[in-house]
Amino acid sequence: MPFSQCFCHHRVVQSEPGFDHWISFRGQGTYLPSRNGWNINGRRVPQKGYITDELTGYAVEWIEQRKKDQPYFLDLSHKAVHAEFIPAERHKNKYAGKEFKYPVSMAATGDKARGRPMWVQNQRNSWHGVEYPYHSELNIAEYYQRYAETLCAVDDSIGKVFDTLKARGELDSTLVIYMGDNGFAFGEHGLIDKRTAYEESMRVPMLARCPELFSGGKVVREVVANIDIMPTVMEAMGVKAPSTPDGRSWLPVVSGRGGDWRKELLYEYYWERNFPQTPTMHALRSCGAGACGQGKDREFELQHQRSGRAHSGDCAVRAGRMVGEGEGEVHGSGAGERADAARGDSGGFSGEVVRALPGRAGICGDMARHGASYLPGGS
Repeated sequence: MPFSQCFCHHRVVQSEPGFDHWISFRGQGTYLPSRNGWNINGRRVPQKGYITDELTGYAVEWIEQRKKDQPYFLDLSHKAVHAEFIPAERHKNKYAGKEFKYPVSMAATGDKARGRPMWVQNQRNSWHGVEYPYHSELNIAEYYQRYAETLCAVDDSIGKVFDTLKARGELDSTLVIYMGDNGFAFGEHGLIDKRTAYEESMRVPMLARCPELFSGGKVVREVVANIDIMPTVMEAMGVKAPSTPDGRSWLPVVSGRGGDWRKELLYEYYWERNFPQTPTMHALRSCGAGACGQGKDREFELQHQRSGRAHSGDCAVRAGRMVGEGEGEVHGSGAGERADAARGDSGGFSGEVVRALPGRAGICGDMARHGASYLPGGS
């Protein structure tokens, strides 16, 4: 697959080496047109409209220019849903008036707060805490509404890309992998944002679909991670991956060829000067629980993923989880929001909207309608 297109977050003034076609933007980009515009193969091009729609248009245009017998690789990396969230005009107020269900673990005291490290409790009244979010009077319910509405354009994007592949007769022979770069807390544990080793932050959604490579309707209990993407794509291309990366192709796992697989995953975060509230932390994530050592005093916490209850002290945990359903799909336990939802602890919109929304993990409706796969989110 020698042809590729990549839309990524890079500050560049030239075309990115290694790609035949490159479209990017400065920093995180802007939802609406700004003076920086696009970098297209090293040439500055004005941004004319909503960024998610324009990125999708560039991707579809590039796919349609490929010869039918020419394999290719495309990386479509959206700005959405990066804060500050700005939904497309057609999606504004789509969820206005819907009830927001605050997460149970947001409680400052009581059973859900038992065993909580002091730095987490103190962070409630900080930049990334629910009592003083971003040092403002931010309403978390309204914030989540904008998040969900902004994500709707990504749902539209996936639908257009799938429709394009279907029209070309390539949908079932194309390995489609959908994932986010991190989870995000909307009040869980009294926090917002990311960075922590809690489920809502450390786990990401990962969906995959390719009926010609693997069937769906199965449950697979292994832990995969973002470090596995490159080896997986290379195996799908028929190219041997180098021996240096830590990741492994998960195609044997989803196709039933299994073998030995990792039982846990190491999560590391190092203190940032810009966000001093969150300490350096090292965590071991497994299926049923996660052990996390945080801060200079090496304070330990154990999170049981079914109950969501925190426990203090030294601990050791094991195993991992990945779930699947649907034709040509593999679904995984994805971002921590999905695990929370299963036990009724997560926040978010209630009732009908929970099914209509992709959820905070970002599971998009259009991909599901085309036979989505939901692989296990690693970190």
